[in-house]
Amino acid sequence: MFEMFDFILDRYKINGEFTLNVNQDVRECCNAPNQKEGGVYIIYCYDEVLYVGKSGYLKNGHFKHREGGIWDRICNGYHPGTNPRLKRHEFFKLKMQEENRVFITIKWWETFNNSHKDFPWVIEDQLLHLYKSKYGQNPVWHSNKVKI
Repeated sequence: MFEMFDFILDRYKINGEFTLNVNQDVRECCNAPNQKEGGVYIIYCYDEVLYVGKSGYLKNGHFKHREGGIWDRICNGYHPGTNPRLKRHEFFKLKMQEENRVFITIKWWETFNNSHKDFPWVIEDQLLHLYKSKYGQNPVWHSNKVKI
């Protein structure tokens, strides 16, 4: 499944992954860095990509990291398209229950650090473009309105 992303992501040596089951709290399982670095992450279940995300943005022409790094974006960021707005540690449990998923896996890569200066939103756009060119749409949890 990740082969289509390899040529983009293989160069990032600081990376990791963890599996979250429906009864766990992502804040206790997440092994992504909580320091001031930026990056991307992919949420999937078996071979299905559910979501592609990023941590970090452009502000006044400079990279701006999220205070709690990739960890904070995965665990405490609001999931887009939810109404009412849900933080991911709430969203994951509800969405997995709704879709009868026993687990999800989250894989992350640092793209903006001392070794690389690749803006996370650029890498996220490249990953989404590849996915969309293969499947004709964005991943299922990446839609404008996510139903819970």
